[in-house]
Amino acid sequence: MNIKKHIVLRVGFVVGLGMISSLCTLYRLLYIQFEEGEKWKHLATRSTQRTINIGATRGDILAQDEQILATSLPHYQIVMDPSIPAPNFLKENINPFTQKLSRYFSARSPEFYKKQIWEARKEHKKYLILRKKSITHQQKKDISRWNFVKEGRLKSGIFFEKMEKRFLPHRFMAYRTIGHVDWKHQGVVGIENSFNQELSGMSTKMFAEPSNGTWYPVQQESKIIHKKGNDVITTLDVGIQEIVEEELLNALMKHRATRGIAIVMEVQTGKIRAIANLSQDPSGKYAERYNYAVGEEGSVEPGSTFKTISMLTLLEKTDVALSDTVNTGVGEWTFYTETMRDARKGGFGVITVQEVFEHSSNIGMAKLITHYFRDRPQEFTDYLKYLRVNEILDFQIRGEAKPSLIEPQDSLWSGTSLPWLAHGYEVKTTPLQLLNFYNAIANEGKMMKPYLVQEIRNKEKRRTKIFQPQVLIPKIASQETLKQIQKLLEGVVKRGTARPIQGSSYGIAGKTGTAKKYESGKYVDQYYTSFLGYFPIHKPKYTAAIIVDEPKGELIHGGDVAAPVFRKIADRIFLLDPELHQNFLTEKKAIEPEEDKIYPVIKAGNIQPILKIS
Repeated sequence: MNIKKHIVLRVGFVVGLGMISSLCTLYRLLYIQFEEGEKWKHLATRSTQRTINIGATRGDILAQDEQILATSLPHYQIVMDPSIPAPNFLKENINPFTQKLSRYFSARSPEFYKKQIWEARKEHKKYLILRKKSITHQQKKDISRWNFVKEGRLKSGIFFEKMEKRFLPHRFMAYRTIGHVDWKHQGVVGIENSFNQELSGMSTKMFAEPSNGTWYPVQQESKIIHKKGNDVITTLDVGIQEIVEEELLNALMKHRATRGIAIVMEVQTGKIRAIANLSQDPSGKYAERYNYAVGEEGSVEPGSTFKTISMLTLLEKTDVALSDTVNTGVGEWTFYTETMRDARKGGFGVITVQEVFEHSSNIGMAKLITHYFRDRPQEFTDYLKYLRVNEILDFQIRGEAKPSLIEPQDSLWSGTSLPWLAHGYEVKTTPLQLLNFYNAIANEGKMMKPYLVQEIRNKEKRRTKIFQPQVLIPKIASQETLKQIQKLLEGVVKRGTARPIQGSSYGIAGKTGTAKKYESGKYVDQYYTSFLGYFPIHKPKYTAAIIVDEPKGELIHGGDVAAPVFRKIADRIFLLDPELHQNFLTEKKAIEPEEDKIYPVIKAGNIQPILKIS
């Protein structure tokens, strides 16, 4: 083979190989463009754009009369894409725009805003928040009228990013019960948390692009799927809640107490009309930081308010009579290895069962329960369990503490357990759980389930869910036992430890409590004072629990510290409630014969208006 022919063959081979390679490349390009085009477009988009969720407008939380307790108001951030304005257009408008910004907000100089914009443009940023603090809807309207902004986003690069802010019209009223939301607009505690799913609604789907490692929404390409959250209507009464918080705060300040709890509940339904939890911070200020009425930190040994449960069990399960007598001695009594003491120095001596309860004798109550149940302690604790002393209420707010009750089969049960359990120790319960028992007494033995939310409504105001009154126990005891317990609770106010609050025209019944606190393995001289009861005496409408924890000063007993708060709250509620007035007048007329009425002496005029005041 000659050299020329060899060279031609080699050149032809190389050219042929090049052509084949070019054809393959062309084929691959065409294949990618037409066959895999959508795939690669999608991947490219994923690297520069993605879909993010923007929370929907959150539903409102309302009081029972539909006053707003929590709502979401629109706020906005002023945002700019500095890459959008044409250079000359930006130079012409940046000075008047930044001067207006500076004057409107009186926080930053025009030079500060100008520097922000030029630096962001130089760095090719597409998302610049001009002012970190959000603006209101009215401020947005004002700024939208400025010449530079009126040109629109596609020319000026300025737009407003909507955000929601939770607003409490009554400020901190029932703050812990209503709850609050986090930066993601999700409920953290209270109703906001427990009904977060109902309140949240359906989020908005928006396209977003990256800028400096963060994804920001691109509004003009938004695909909106939006549904406002449902409204939650509570059982709270704004008027009663205000009264409760005011009177509780006054008492805490007066007695320099560490914390306080107050709950008002409607007898026949179990609706919570008010709930307040105030605690003191290191500076001495009171605020709502924790729901002691419901949560674990509020679950304590209640002390003498538990005697009502012990006495009801005693009356229901034994043949004891209120007129029977008990020797309480000189105020000290030793049960096995422990010495129990009564509040009265020198003791009560020999007193009746009724007086044991009215004067809140620890020794008397302990001796009665020990005498009748020493050989059958399980029967005593079994009845307490029937009364749901050891069960949660499954309350609508998450975080309810589980009560505890010592029983004979427990390893910690001892010879002192029964007498101490009789007057409210070796058992733990929350104020709401204990109040529910008192409510059953006021409700003629029918134990209701307390509830705080009565219905859920959608944005069209249609009810999507209704919560009805629910009976937990149809009858906690016989009618005879209930009448005796009601008589004892009335006697506590008329003759016993709650005498400081006697004398109301409508009548109050209840029980005081003064429990020593257990800390670091021993009982210390710090007191948990309480009063739980109901009003009016005839046809009770409300039960209430008042706790004043760790009062300081000379007054440390429930009758002197907590009971007066109950009386003040009850007086003010009575004045506000026309139904209570009408029931009171009806009951009074039924009790007082017509001929016994004494009318003012008048010499002339119309007698009818005078008769109306009787």
